[in-house]
Amino acid sequence: DSLKVGDSLEMKGALGEIVYNGKGSISIHGKERTVKNITLLAAGTGITPGYQIMKAIYEDPDDTTEVSLIYANRTPDDILVREDLDKVSTKKNINVWYTVDAAVSGWKFSTGHVNVDMIKKKCAKASDTTVALMCGPPGFVKYACEANLETLGYKEDTVFNF
Repeated sequence: DSLKVGDSLEMKGALGEIVYNGKGSISIHGKERTVKNITLLAAGTGITPGYQIMKAIYEDPDDTTEVSLIYANRTPDDILVREDLDKVSTKKNINVWYTVDAAVSGWKFSTGHVNVDMIKKKCAKASDTTVALMCGPPGFVKYACEANLETLGYKEDTVFNF
């Protein structure tokens, strides 16, 4: 809020460290691999990179890659691109689950932080053909994602942070 007209601001764009090539082909840090399942864990604006993967899978009728998203926010009103997420989840291989800190009357999803039981119920089991991709604040990634994924048997070489 202290910038004035003419001030400079440095920004960094997408680095392309995780690229979804389509039909289960994904490049992570330049190494291509084929997956059958993608577990996406996102918080707040961290939905952005995962949504791009979901959209690519949704738009390709031949892409059968299974995607499970758990998307954490403070309230239902804070959920970004919700209409788009609900639309892509109409494809049978794309599953979306929301969790919020403060629910409203009639809320049919979870309340509270992402936890091991939520991931176990809503996401793919750990395997050599499953990757978990995370994006959100450092505390979310460390405690809600990495710790719980490790508990569920996800190996270090299958868990990545955007």
